Amino acid sequence: MRILVSIKPRFIGDTVMATPLLRGLLAKGHKVAITLRPHVFSVIAPDFPDVKNLDIKESKVFSASRVLRQEKFDAVLIINRSARSALVAWLAQIPVRVGVPSEGRGMLLTHKTVAREDQPEFESDADLARAIGIPLDLETPHLTVSDSERARGVELLEGHNVLIQPGASFKEKALTYDQLGHVSKSLHAAGHRLVLVGGKEEVDHVAPMMELGVPFLNLIGKCSLRETMGVIASADLLVSPDTGLVHLATALGSKALTVFGPSNPVRWGYVSPRNVVLKDASGLMDRVSKESIADAALDMLSRG
Repeated sequence: MRILVSIKPRFIGDTVMATPLLRGLLAKGHKVAITLRPHVFSVIAPDFPDVKNLDIKESKVFSASRVLRQEKFDAVLIINRSARSALVAWLAQIPVRVGVPSEGRGMLLTHKTVAREDQPEFESDADLARAIGIPLDLETPHLTVSDSERARGVELLEGHNVLIQPGASFKEKALTYDQLGHVSKSLHAAGHRLVLVGGKEEVDHVAPMMELGVPFLNLIGKCSLRETMGVIASADLLVSPDTGLVHLATALGSKALTVFGPSNPVRWGYVSPRNVVLKDASGLMDRVSKESIADAALDMLSRG
């Protein structure tokens, strides 16, 4: 079958979570395409040379649907839960359209799945394929970097070893500067050298972080996504809220300490010896004690 995976085009975490689905579909012999912005597709492209990327803009419903119609897909697995994504697939006349019936879009779908909060997102993605009779044996998300990308990561780190991401997609998910200050000072006092990481949209965090009284190497907004992956793969630990970089760290096999606020760690987190999750039952970031974050980070680093 020719299968389209329709996904939020700019979200790194969603993309990483979709990799077990992509790998499973390819293993079954299906031809697969995905809908990502080129810079986000670069995250998975080297590991998925047989996946075609279609840089459509769903805001332009009719032009997007024309592009998809020309591809003559047999089915679309709609990870993106917006009504618009289902409308585009319907207008593209893709005969099998699978998704969660959110935002009143059920009438546009031929097969419906259930939105679940009690399992990882990559399992919910796979449920879309299972709904049309494609059984998948999933592995957890994993990606790779080349030797040259890893070497570039080492070069960019300049001998530093712990990554801290102060930003998040919205403020309720971000660590407070009080938390960041305590964690940074604790790590620095223990002899670790700290690096600020994040995208260009997070540059406003640089000045407040530099005022915390801890020396940082600042890489926020200075690296491509592939360079960032090399940095993550070469560092000892990433301390971050629930962001795309945490998903990259996990997929690369690197250590990540993730502090959750309102989002669900069962759905979006990873729990293993290399991935520690902290969350307060209230769902408020500032209720997670700064001491617990620092202690968890130091414990992870002590374990090599």
